[in-house]
Amino acid sequence: MYSFDIFDTLITRTTATSNGIFAMMEQYLQKNKEYKDIDEHIRNHFYYLRISAEKLARSNYCDNFINDITLAQIYEIIGACGLLSEEQLERIKALEIKVELENIIGISSNIEEVRSLIEAGNKVVLISDMYLGEEIIRKMLIKADAVFKAIPIYVSSDYSKTKESGKLYELVAEKENKGFYKQWVHRGDNLDADILSAASYGIQAEHYQFEELQPYEKQLVYSSENNVTVQLLIGTARNGRIFYTENKLEIKAVLDKKAFEIGSSIGAPVLLPYIIWILKQCEKKGIRRLYFVARDGYVLKKIADRVIELNKQDIKTSYFYGSRKALRMPSIDTINDDLGRIIKNSSIHMIHSLEEIADLFEVPLAVLRCYLPKYEKLEKKILTTSAVEAIIGILSEDIHFGQQVYEIQREKRKLLVSYIKQEVGVIDHTVAFVELFGSGLTQECLAKICKDISNEPIQSFFFNKVRLSKKEFGISYVYMPIDEPLAYIVEELCRAPHGQTIGYKDEDGTIVPVLGADEQAALERHGYNRYIDGVMQFVDLYNGVLNYNINVDEHIPFYLQYLKYITQTPDEETLNYFGEMPFNHTGRDREEALFAPKLSREQLQQIFLTRYNEPIEMYYKGSSLEYSLLRCSEEEKELVLQYKRKNRENNWNRTPNSCPGIDAGWGENHTFADEYNLIEKNIILYAAGKRGQLLHSQLMHRPEYNILAWIDTNYEKYQAQKLDIQNPAVIRELEYDQVVIGVLDKKVVDEIITVLLELGVPKKKILWIKPRPRL
Repeated sequence: MYSFDIFDTLITRTTATSNGIFAMMEQYLQKNKEYKDIDEHIRNHFYYLRISAEKLARSNYCDNFINDITLAQIYEIIGACGLLSEEQLERIKALEIKVELENIIGISSNIEEVRSLIEAGNKVVLISDMYLGEEIIRKMLIKADAVFKAIPIYVSSDYSKTKESGKLYELVAEKENKGFYKQWVHRGDNLDADILSAASYGIQAEHYQFEELQPYEKQLVYSSENNVTVQLLIGTARNGRIFYTENKLEIKAVLDKKAFEIGSSIGAPVLLPYIIWILKQCEKKGIRRLYFVARDGYVLKKIADRVIELNKQDIKTSYFYGSRKALRMPSIDTINDDLGRIIKNSSIHMIHSLEEIADLFEVPLAVLRCYLPKYEKLEKKILTTSAVEAIIGILSEDIHFGQQVYEIQREKRKLLVSYIKQEVGVIDHTVAFVELFGSGLTQECLAKICKDISNEPIQSFFFNKVRLSKKEFGISYVYMPIDEPLAYIVEELCRAPHGQTIGYKDEDGTIVPVLGADEQAALERHGYNRYIDGVMQFVDLYNGVLNYNINVDEHIPFYLQYLKYITQTPDEETLNYFGEMPFNHTGRDREEALFAPKLSREQLQQIFLTRYNEPIEMYYKGSSLEYSLLRCSEEEKELVLQYKRKNRENNWNRTPNSCPGIDAGWGENHTFADEYNLIEKNIILYAAGKRGQLLHSQLMHRPEYNILAWIDTNYEKYQAQKLDIQNPAVIRELEYDQVVIGVLDKKVVDEIITVLLELGVPKKKILWIKPRPRL
C-alpha cells in the first residue's frame, strides 16, 4: 500500500504561507459589498482573529483523546466575539472554503507518481492532518487533477486523530491494510508527522523535500505576512522553483539553474510590481503608447507585453533604441549649451586618458591639442580624476571648442530626430517612455530633442531616479526614489542580448540603430536566457493567481528587502551570479567586463596596499569594487583592512623623490599626470586661506611656475598677517597666462570666478585647483 500526505506534497497554495489565505479573506471582507454588513472590527482584523481563533480552538477542544479540530470549531471561537450572526458566520466560513479552492495548485511530480501507482494496480490512500474535512479537500485535489476522484482520503479533523500522534496511521492500517504496517510506503513533507511518526510503526517513510522559502523571503514574510502582495509574490516565486525542479526544462548546468531561480525569485518579483504600477498609471493618465528604452527596457517590455496580453489592456508597446551615447551629445542645441552638465554627469571618474576624454566629447583626439594648455605634458599619460575634472572644465567653458562639438553633433541630431518621428510619430499626452535607473539626464536630453518635433513635454517612467529634473525637461513618474548603496544593481536584472546603441543611420529611407559590440554570447554563457525564462514563468504564474477578486499593491518594502539581501547578505551562489554578470556601467568600455569580478591576492595588494596616486581602474576592471569585496573570504577581508592601514602610513611618509614614477605631476618622464600639470608658466594665484597658502608654498618650490601676483578679496586681512597678498584689481595691470584658484568649496569658487570675469579675465584663462596636502 502507498499513502501520501496532501498539503505541500500533492497540492500547495499560491501564497507563501497558509496564513496568506486569511490575508486574502480580510481583503475580500473589506472590499466586497456583499460583506459590508459584517462588523467593521471583524472585517479590518480578520487576519489576526482567524489565526488566534485556531490556536484557541486547539486549546479548548484538543486533549489526549481528541487530537485535532474542525473548521466549524474554529468559527465557533470567532462567533464567540458576539459580533456575528449565525448567517454571517456561515458566509465567512464559506468564503474561506472559496478562497482555499481558488488558490490551490498541484505538485505535478507527486501527482504523476500517484497516477503511475494506480495504473500499476497499487492501492493508494491519502492522509492529512488538517482542520478542513474530506469533502472540501477532495474538491481541492480534483481541481489539481481528476485522478483524486475516487482515492480514499483520511483527514484528522474527520476522525479526531492525527498522523503526528500516530493514531491516524493506526486507523488507516485497520481500515485499508488489515492492521499491517509492513509493505506500506508513505510519502510526505513533514519530518515529524510524515517521517518519524510513520517510521515508528515500521512504515517505509519517504521524505518529500518541499521547496522552502529563501532566507530573504522568510524575512519579508515575517515582517509582512498579512500583506496579500507579499504573500502572492513570494508564493509565486516559491512555486516557480517547484515548477523548475519538476520539469527541469532540459537544463543540466548549475549556472543555468541558478539563473532561472534568480529570474523567478528575484528578477520578476522586483520588476513585475514596477510594470503593474506603470500600467495602472497609464490607465489613470490616458497613456496608450509605451516606448521601452534600450537596453534596460528589453526585459521590462517582455514583462509588460505578457501582462497586457493576459489582462487585455488597450496599451501598445514598442522598443526604442537609445542610450547615453546616442542621446546625450546630440541634444546640444546651442553652442556650449549644457555641454559641461552633460559631460560631468557621465561617470568621468572612470576616465584616465586624453583618448577617453576625446571619446567622451565625441571629437577626434587631435582636436584637443588646439584647446588644452600643456597638451604635450598630458599626452600618453594616465590622468588622475582631478586632472580629468580640470580638463573637462577647461574644454566645457571654451566657446570655440563648444562650437566644434556642436557642428560634429548636428548631423547626428538630424538622424535622431528622424528616428523619433519614424518610431514614435506624434508626441502627445498618450505617449510615455519607460526607463529603469539613473540620473534622468539621458531622458532630459531626449526631451530637448523631442522639442524639434512637438511642444508637448515627454513623459517618462523610472524605477528609480537619483536626480531632480526641471519641468522644462519633461515629466517624470518615479516608482521608488531612493538613495541606497549599490541601488543601481537593479540594472543587472535588465540586461539585453544586443549591443549599446551608438548612433543611427539611414538605410534606404529607414532610420536604423547602429549597435556596438554584441553582449549576447557573454550573456548566454552566463545563463541569461534561462534568467529570462524564470522571469516570464513567474509573470505567467502570478497573472494566473490575479484572475480572482484580489487587489495587489506595489509593495515598496519588498524591493528594499531584496536590495538589502542582494547587496549585503547574499548567499554564495547569488553573490557569484551577480558578480560574474557581463556589465558595462558607462557604455564606453570596449572590453567585455564583469560587474564585480573576484579579486586575487595580488589585486588586493595593488588596490589597497601599494597603490598611491594611480587610478583604481588600473587594477580593477569591474563596476563595483564594493561588491567584489563581498566575494572575498573573511581572511581576505581582514587583509584588506591591514593593507588600508599600511597604505595610509606609507602615503604619509612618501615624498616626491621617494616614489619615482608614482607621484603624479612631478617631472616630465613620470607616468601620471594630475591637475597641477595644467598650470601655465606665468600665473596669478587667487586665494590666501589655508589651502591657498598650501598651494602657494607648493608652486613656489617648482621652477616651472612663475607667480606674478598672489591675490584675495580679503587682502587687507592677510596683509595684517604679514602675507604678500594684493588686491584682485592688480590683475588689470599684469600680463599673465593663467589665474589659478586654490580653494576647495565650489560655491566660493563660483563667486571668485564672477569677480575675475568682472575684472576682464577670459574664462579660458581661469583654472581651479583643489590643493592637496601632499603631492
